[in-house]
Amino acid sequence: MTPVFVDTSCLVAFLNPNDEHHAGAFDGLVRLSRPLATSGWVLAELGNFLAKGGGRRLFAPFVAQLTRDPRIEIVPADAQSCEAGLKLYGERSDKEWSFVDCVSFAIMDRRNIIEALTADHHFEQAGFQTVLT
Repeated sequence: MTPVFVDTSCLVAFLNPNDEHHAGAFDGLVRLSRPLATSGWVLAELGNFLAKGGGRRLFAPFVAQLTRDPRIEIVPADAQSCEAGLKLYGERSDKEWSFVDCVSFAIMDRRNIIEALTADHHFEQAGFQTVLT
């Protein structure tokens, strides 16, 4: 079964009970019976997001929990995904896609993943389906 890609916005919403997408992120990460995939790039972006304030203390334990979850594959932040993300980033100067978005799109393309748990409309712009409710 093809996994669903987990984006940073889903992880942020999951960790923040006050986020408008918290319930959807919870359903996606806890209740969804499909395999999930994310990347080291997404986790780096999450760590950067949480670096300020009280969220910082959540990062290391949360990543440890994700790595132990057998449903979640964490695609390494490697040179191949970096190069593919840089290529797409350069080709799509008409978009405001972040570098991590571009890497995520390249990973999704390479793995034939069409759905993402995300609140980021850039995934839809890139032709993917968003399933975060």
